[in-house]
Amino acid sequence: MAKKAYIIAGHNGKGTGASSKWLDEGSETIVLRDLIGLNLTRLGFLDYVLDDGTSGIADNTKLSSVVSFMRKNAKTGDLSLDIHFNAAASTQANGCEVLIPMKPTNEEIKFASKLHDLVCDTLDIRSRGVKLEDSGQHGSLAMLSSFPVCVNVLLEVCFCTNEQDCKRYFSNREKLAEAIAKLIIDFLK
Repeated sequence: MAKKAYIIAGHNGKGTGASSKWLDEGSETIVLRDLIGLNLTRLGFLDYVLDDGTSGIADNTKLSSVVSFMRKNAKTGDLSLDIHFNAAASTQANGCEVLIPMKPTNEEIKFASKLHDLVCDTLDIRSRGVKLEDSGQHGSLAMLSSFPVCVNVLLEVCFCTNEQDCKRYFSNREKLAEAIAKLIIDFLK
């Protein structure tokens, strides 16, 4: 059986995540998710699911529905990529980080490290590292701890509250989506 990728927009529309005058997390997680999906299709990889309401998720606007869907469908070896953009009170905070479960598998560490390096290199932004989920502002994260059979990572692409991060993201968004799609394909094959 083929391994499947689940690409999750961490928020579900304008105003549902962090925002600044440069980037709205709720909108942009959807844009990046969809661009990754388009690139997966273009590259001939069709074993993926987007949380866009078309894949059997009853209500993709509710985290509980997405988690329930994943619990029923994710299999050993599948990949779950949860997309977010970071925010801080200071406009100086910047860079990319990737969060992994408290007890990560070797596969989670391996994929998270490759994803982190890919984002930092593609956007030419600061490395904030690969971190355990409790290092973030929320402690335990449902998308990392609810379905342990999957390889689970949460990507904080860059800071929506940092003008330079946002400029670098927008000028390289399509390139980033394609690079992430290629990484997913290489990882799951």
